Amino acid sequence: MKRSTKGQAEEKHIRQRILETCIANEEAENSCALPWKLPPKNKMTPKNLP
Repeated sequence: MKRSTKGQAEEKHIRQRILETCIANEEAENSCALPWKLPPKNKMTPKNLP
């Protein structure tokens, strides 16, 4: 159980870190391409991210 929980926690941490980086680079929307969700460029804003 610990390994599974740790894996999920690491994945969540990685996604959160990518999301934070994306928001930090909001002015560079073209580089804000998340691997698990690629919204249209005209809707690529932090509000639409999971």
